[in-house]
Amino acid sequence: MNSIHAAGWAVARKLGEAARALGLAGLHDARGIGSVLVPSIRNGSVETTRLRTAPPVLQHALDHPPRSLDPDGRFERAFISEELPFAPSTLLRLSSARLVGADAVLVDPRNGRAIADSVPDITYLTKLPVLRRPRLLGRRRRLAGHVCVLAAYPPRNYFHFVTDELSRLYAFSDAGSADLQGLRDNAAETTFVVDAAGPPWQREFLRLLGLRSSTIELDNRANLIADELVFPTYVGPQHPVFGGVVFPSAVMQWLGRVLCEAAGTGSEDRRRLYITRQFAATRRLSNEAAVSHLLETRGFETIAPEDLSVRDQIRAFATAEAVVAPHGAGLTNMLFGASCSVVELLSPEYLSPCYYLLSEALGHSYWYVLGRLDGIGQFADYTVDPARLAATLEAALIQTRSTIRES
Repeated sequence: MNSIHAAGWAVARKLGEAARALGLAGLHDARGIGSVLVPSIRNGSVETTRLRTAPPVLQHALDHPPRSLDPDGRFERAFISEELPFAPSTLLRLSSARLVGADAVLVDPRNGRAIADSVPDITYLTKLPVLRRPRLLGRRRRLAGHVCVLAAYPPRNYFHFVTDELSRLYAFSDAGSADLQGLRDNAAETTFVVDAAGPPWQREFLRLLGLRSSTIELDNRANLIADELVFPTYVGPQHPVFGGVVFPSAVMQWLGRVLCEAAGTGSEDRRRLYITRQFAATRRLSNEAAVSHLLETRGFETIAPEDLSVRDQIRAFATAEAVVAPHGAGLTNMLFGASCSVVELLSPEYLSPCYYLLSEALGHSYWYVLGRLDGIGQFADYTVDPARLAATLEAALIQTRSTIRES
C-alpha cells in the first residue's frame, strides 16, 4: 500500500476513535448536498465520497514547459501535457459543522473521519498534529452566525494563504463575472474568520477587499462548532508528480483582478523587480550582491515584500513587466502582474514547481536558473552564476531599459 495512503487511513481511524470519545455533534448539509467523507480501501488507495456537487471536468492546464538554458530533468516533470480533472468551485452551507485543530479540518461526526474537501491537499491530513493526537483537543467553542474559516496550511505562509484560501472566494464571484462590489454583495452575510495569532497581512487582505472579518484562536487544541459554516470548496487538482495544486487559470486571474481593483492600481510605468531573500532564515542567495548588481544594470530595483503593506505589494507588482527572485513566498505577488516575465532562481535541492504552475495559470512567461548548493540539505543557501542569469535574461527577451528606449 502507498505509504501516504496508508498513513491517511491510519489518521482517519485514530480520529474516529477520538471522535466517538468526544461525542461529536451532527454535521448536516443545509442544501441537501449529501454524504461527507466515506473512505474505503480499494486497489491500495483511499477513496472518498467528497462534498463536491458536480463531477470534475477534464481541462488542459499547462501550455508551456518550464524554460531554462540548463534544464533539470527533475524539474521538467512539472509540465503535464494531458488534461487534468478540475472540480467546479462550489459554495456549501453546513449546519452545526465541526472543525478541529489549527487548520480547521472538517470532521464527519458519524465516524470522526477528516473530510477531504476541508484541506487543499489530502496529504496534509498525514501532517496535521491534531489528527495524530486528537485527545488533546480543547473544550468546544461556538462560532455564531454565518462564518467562513480561512485557515491555510502552513498557517503563516503567504503563498498558501493567498493561493489556497483567498482563491476560495471565487465561489462568491458568479463564475468569475463579479467585480469587487459584486464580491462584497455576494459575501455580505458571511464573516470570514482567521487565526487571532496569525500574521496581520491576513486581516489586511480581508479589510482591503471590504469583507466582514473576525478572529478566533486557532491552535492544535481548537475544537469548534459553527452554527452555519459557509464553505467554499478548494479549487484545482493535485499535481500527479509533485503534489500540490495545479491552479485554475480562471480562478487565479479573477483573484488577481479583484485584488488589484481593491488596491486601486493605476497605469504607472512598467517596473522590473528583484525580490530579495536576504532577510529569510533559509535558502538565501550567497552571492546576492553580485546578482543584484547585475540586475541593477538591467533596470531592476530590489524589493523586500515583507516591508510593504498588502496594498503596496499589489500596486508594485501590478506594474511589473519582469520579476526575478529566489524561490520564496514573495513570488506569490506575480498574481497581480499582467503579461509578466518571471525568472526564478532555484536551489538544486529544493525544486518546488509551485511558482511555475502559478505563472502558467496567469499567462506569464516563466524561466528558471538552477543554482549551486553552498551547504547541506534542501534549506541551505546557494549560489547563482551571474553569467547564466544574464544569458537567461537575454533569452527571456528581458533587455536593458536603454535598449527598449532605442527600439
